[in-house]
Amino acid sequence: METDKIEEATSNAVDIYKGLACSPSVTRGEISFGDNTSLTTVTSIWSQRDIERSENVKFSRSHYISQENHIEVLARSAPTELKSEVWNVQSPSGKLRVIIRSVKSDKQDEKQYIEIWNTQNKEKNIDVKSLDIHGKIYDQDGHFGTLQWSKSEKFLLYVAEKKQPKTESFFEKKPESNSDSSKDPPLRGEEHVFREMWGEQFVDKCHPVLCVFDIEAATTRVLDTTKVLNTEMDMSAGQAIWTPGDSGVVFVGWTNEPFKLGLIYCPQRRNALYHIDLESTTCTQLSEKDKSVRSPRFTPDGKKLVYLQNATYGPHMTCANLIECDWASKNLTTIVGDCFQGEDGISKFPGIYSLEFPTRCWATDNKTLFMSSTWGSKVDIISINIETKTVAKLNEDAEVGVWTVLDVTRDMILASYANPSTPPYLRLGVLNLKEDATYSITWTQLDTPSRISGIKYKINTHTPTGEKAKDHFSNLKYESILVTPTSESNVKPPLVVYPHGGPHSAIVCDFMLYIAGLCKCGYAVLLVNYRGSTGAGKDSIDSLPGNVGTQDVNDVQGAAEEIIKDGNFDKNRVVVMGGSHGGFLTGHLIGQHPKFYRAAVMRNPAINVASMLGSTDIPDWCFVEAGIEYNQSILAGVEDYKKMWERSPIKYVKDVTTPVMIMLGAIDLRVPPKQGHEYYRALKANNVEARMLVYEGNCHPINKVDAEADAFVNIVKWFTKHLSSP
Repeated sequence: METDKIEEATSNAVDIYKGLACSPSVTRGEISFGDNTSLTTVTSIWSQRDIERSENVKFSRSHYISQENHIEVLARSAPTELKSEVWNVQSPSGKLRVIIRSVKSDKQDEKQYIEIWNTQNKEKNIDVKSLDIHGKIYDQDGHFGTLQWSKSEKFLLYVAEKKQPKTESFFEKKPESNSDSSKDPPLRGEEHVFREMWGEQFVDKCHPVLCVFDIEAATTRVLDTTKVLNTEMDMSAGQAIWTPGDSGVVFVGWTNEPFKLGLIYCPQRRNALYHIDLESTTCTQLSEKDKSVRSPRFTPDGKKLVYLQNATYGPHMTCANLIECDWASKNLTTIVGDCFQGEDGISKFPGIYSLEFPTRCWATDNKTLFMSSTWGSKVDIISINIETKTVAKLNEDAEVGVWTVLDVTRDMILASYANPSTPPYLRLGVLNLKEDATYSITWTQLDTPSRISGIKYKINTHTPTGEKAKDHFSNLKYESILVTPTSESNVKPPLVVYPHGGPHSAIVCDFMLYIAGLCKCGYAVLLVNYRGSTGAGKDSIDSLPGNVGTQDVNDVQGAAEEIIKDGNFDKNRVVVMGGSHGGFLTGHLIGQHPKFYRAAVMRNPAINVASMLGSTDIPDWCFVEAGIEYNQSILAGVEDYKKMWERSPIKYVKDVTTPVMIMLGAIDLRVPPKQGHEYYRALKANNVEARMLVYEGNCHPINKVDAEADAFVNIVKWFTKHLSSP
């Protein structure tokens, strides 16, 4: 009977996953106008899992909209699959479009092309390799990648991998003397020299450089960023934008020395904002020294430049400062500084938690920008007036979920909205200026939401008590999201406790395939944003380093016990799962509370902080979360390793009795797979039931389509097996 129940649950999980995997997510959106200003086109790019092809399929959609009296959708285009497009950017006039296309040949060699299109046909197609001046053009990676038209529409600004000299073996046959002497000879014995890359998910990105492409001449110039006011600088360049009048370029430069730390999910890496004048070729630093900056944006009138800034080192994510640079004087002003939780908890503005601004983010007043930012367990749209230095929430609290600003132009906002029971869909808003110089907004849905039946959710607030509340941060609260299946049955559903990774991130009220899938399989899921999560003020972030393995564990366990006390769940049918730092917490929870959880699943878990130090692309994480100050000249001593061990889940492995399934990405650089191997062996040595799955070709997120699908079904099967047994 037990085997039949497991097989039935497995088959059901397959069907549920297939149905939910059809829900697409929006990746980009753009508002454009024709000659008739009352007609608007909204173009959006979406991504959808294709299980049969084992890939994410990208497609575009268009909405044609009238604005005469009110916003009305006149027509919608059918989805059109996009193949091989790396970038697709419209020119300022709307009359031209550039596409960077990446095509694989029959031999699986990848070639890139720069295509220039007008409104009727393709005007130019340039083989990037034939330019012979740089390597691969970077994609939209969120850190380096750039593709921008100049205002004159004569030039393109982009980021590519630096061209590397050819190499050959010491034993290569010498070329004939009549060979082409104009070419640089290959470097002998250099083919195995190590080239340091930028870590997890950036293994093909070692040295990004800025490039300007002359459209008429079909030639590219690589900008020299190696000298900043006569100081030699070895830097990686990205996030570049044109200055007003196309006279120069503003960009972010990351130092390559003394060595590179993993960049993804880490917006506190030491870098600076620079300005290079294209005529004089002089390069100057705009931002403060020893800061981390990102996402530069000029106001539409070109008078102000704003960007986000964080302190270097420390927690990998904390609230960002918004900095303004007056372009004429180059004077810097802090518009939004650090925000603290305050007595009223996270209802107060908790600070800016976002990696970037939308490409277009300004109202027509040249002083108000719009962006999305984590606010507690939600993502809200905020407006920031750089003149009055005020912040306001734009969307209504009645619709709790995730609002993502895609584009802002002519006082219109294109955004997507989603929540745990509703996949993303588009909304178009019209900004209304109020008497107090703030904005309200009138929204129109561009599509009918595809709500998933049988799912409900709510946000809970938790207050630590006793020893769980630290004296210095005694007023801190934290939240959890409880997502439950709606059922008329009197049977209490099993509860999945699900702490997030990071630890300085947050699980928000978004549509999450795994969470929706577990609910459709009959599970309730408790998503805990323990103290230290983003979206709750700087105090919350600062309270956790040095207290991992205790404070975060107490918060997750406290939230789980509090929810179970409500009487809606069976305390004997509780399981736990998490990835990365969530896997770290899963190990702690089953070690410190061994009789509470019936089964556990870990995805790329951090298990032994001390042994992880020498192999991860973020060794600073091991120091900071253990409460040890870090800079790149520090080497760990005996006491440092002891602190890291004391905070690690491996410390409690001898107390574990819960069956554990471990899932590993074979090429994970963030939490190397050997962490999972170490825990697996320790469990087996202690006669604890353990299973380990290794997904080839997957890195830290384990998000390739086939791996993600397999992992979901295995999770359901594992939980069913251990909740079915006595």
